[in-house]
Order: sequence, then structure tokens, then C-alpha cells
Amino acid sequence: MSRRKKIFWLVPLLLVAVLLAALAFGYRRYRQDVRADTPIEQSGPITVTPATGGIGVPRTVAVRFKGPWHRRPVEAAVTPVKGLIPDGTPSIHRVGFGFGYAVWEIRAEFKPFRTGNLAGTTMRVMFNRPEEGSRITAVDLQLPAIEVTPLDSSDPKLVSA
Repeated sequence: MSRRKKIFWLVPLLLVAVLLAALAFGYRRYRQDVRADTPIEQSGPITVTPATGGIGVPRTVAVRFKGPWHRRPVEAAVTPVKGLIPDGTPSIHRVGFGFGYAVWEIRAEFKPFRTGNLAGTTMRVMFNRPEEGSRITAVDLQLPAIEVTPLDSSDPKLVSA
């Protein structure tokens, strides 16, 4: 066999061997994460958008979680304080991923109907259970206070009753 033919057969075989080794390593890492029940962690601060506003101005509260590929949030529920009305159910979206992890964002919208500093709202996020022995199934969060400013009575757009 000529040298060119040997290289022609050897290069694809080496590429296939490297690909199989990478797949085996990835699967082994995935199985280790499943067995270890890698914890879900909050990624970054909880944000309120917009930070301040008046009565009736919708506010969006967003929180991100980082966890392994096999763990994901499946449900979120909020318990608002007096002065806030939840606008629908919280939404769950995957916003990023990397080798061995995914980043999920949960957004909840509120409409305030009282002025002041509305603190004490909680959110409970439920995660899937890949195996019966999983320890972490839910995370309870204390959401930041939502500031609601009173209406400006000198605003010419307001019509007095």
C-alpha cells in the first residue's frame, strides 16, 4: 500500500475514534451529574423592571437559575402582598446553556394598585425530578420590594373628578 492510501484510511479512522471518545466522555459526565443530583443555583440578582413607577404601571420581576441539563423548572407560583395583582402566570424560558448546564429565566408580571414600598412577595419555583431520590425539588424566593410612586396632582393630564 502506498503512503497516500494509508493516510487516506488512517485520518478518517482517527477522527471517528476521537469523536467516539468525546461522546463517551460527555455521556459519562452526564450520568455523573444525574447520580450526584447537582444543585440548582440562582444566577445573578433578582431584577425588577422598571425600578419605580406609578399605580397601574406593569412591573416585571425576573430571576435566573443555573443547573445541569437534566434539571429544569417546570412550574412557578407567586404569592403577592396587598397592593399587587399578578398579571397571568409566571413564564419560564431557557436563556442560555453551556457544557453541562442550562440557564433558565422565570418572569412574573405584577400590576400595583397601592402606593409605597410593597415588600414581602414570594415566588416558589418547582423543578423536575429526574430520579426518585432527588433532594432539591423546589426553591422559595423572597422577591425584592416594588416601589410605587403616588400620582402627581399637578400633572395637567390628570382630570379632577
